Amino acid sequence: MTKVPRVERPVGPAEALDVLLSAAGVVLTTHINADGDAIGSQAALATFLNRRLRSVAIINPTPFPDAYRFLLHNPDVVVPVSHEVAASYAKSSTLAVIVDAGQVPRIGRVNKLVRHLPKLVIDHHPPGPRPFQGMVYRDESLPATGSMILHILEHARIRGSEREVWPPIASALYVALLADTGGFRFANVDAACFRTAARLVELGADPEALHQAVYGRFPRRRFDLLREALATLQLHPDGRIAWMTVPKGAFDRLDATVNDLEGFVDVPRSIDGVEVAMLFRTTADGKTKASLRANGEVDVNQVATALGGGGHPRAAGVVLEGDRSEATAHLLARIEEALALADAAAEAAAAAQAKEDEEAARDRAAHARAAQDRVAHDQVAHDRVAQAQAVHDEADEESPSSEPPRSNVLRWPIQPSTEDE
Repeated sequence: MTKVPRVERPVGPAEALDVLLSAAGVVLTTHINADGDAIGSQAALATFLNRRLRSVAIINPTPFPDAYRFLLHNPDVVVPVSHEVAASYAKSSTLAVIVDAGQVPRIGRVNKLVRHLPKLVIDHHPPGPRPFQGMVYRDESLPATGSMILHILEHARIRGSEREVWPPIASALYVALLADTGGFRFANVDAACFRTAARLVELGADPEALHQAVYGRFPRRRFDLLREALATLQLHPDGRIAWMTVPKGAFDRLDATVNDLEGFVDVPRSIDGVEVAMLFRTTADGKTKASLRANGEVDVNQVATALGGGGHPRAAGVVLEGDRSEATAHLLARIEEALALADAAAEAAAAAQAKEDEEAARDRAAHARAAQDRVAHDQVAHDRVAQAQAVHDEADEESPSSEPPRSNVLRWPIQPSTEDE
């Protein structure tokens, strides 16, 4: 078995694959309230490891989302964290694989089950203040952890009889990519992202069917809950912050799930002029979960990380202590500070740019004056040469030679010599 260090050590996709294939038993886990990227990454890895006859279990801190169960090649790999089987399996495993989460608090109560295990972290988020110890394959440039899983599995070079395993893997990873790019519409989408999507389609992913499965069907309760949440929509006086609250009473009455909230935060985010949007809800243990989204220059990941959460610069989340009104006021104050800092940074950058432009303008003006001076100098020199030449030519015309010009022409009539006379 490949030894996984107890300190953080960066690895690449090839080495990550070696670690996976050398493990006898694998626990796959991810962050609280797993999203499509986390679940798609887990489902793809579980399918691959099962095919390679590796024992694997998905043990998450919160229930596996029903909306994504269609991605599981073998539904039995999911083990509830509260079930005694979870503790037993974790005890007998040889490796914990954490996907889409870079720090310990993100996996909640699963941490107690896997604390003793060597770890392989596969994540595209910035590292948090309490990172995992072990091998870490991190690439913040990629739009989804699912992209990283594809890079790992491409090294497996599945051929021949194993080729049929690719469609379910590709489908799971396509959903991971689809979810973390908001249907290929977020700022993390680039040419490489589309090339990854194209590769997954080549491997068997069906874009239309998967988009329909993720975004095309929602239960009625989702829209009933959205209607009640919309009544709470608020806009900051300056118009740059907007937020919405999911009423706990409505959430419980409708028997809603966290998956029903998919896209709710995009409602306040879509208001013209809004730079930061927030969605609040009460968790089962009475805390307040806040989802943050940014349109402008505010890095909501920094705000969330400072409060114990995390995510991306444009999308992050955090769980806060206290009731919802206190949590809302506290986070709102943090966002106001972040906006003020962003404004100050923008003003400083604008001032620096203006100074740089002014200096560049002075340099251009100096170069222009120097060029003009050179032209003027050259013209003066040219005029002096021309004037000297003119004076010389004029002197030649006005001063005839003292010697008569010689000529080979005979003068007629020739006068006879008079020497004999």
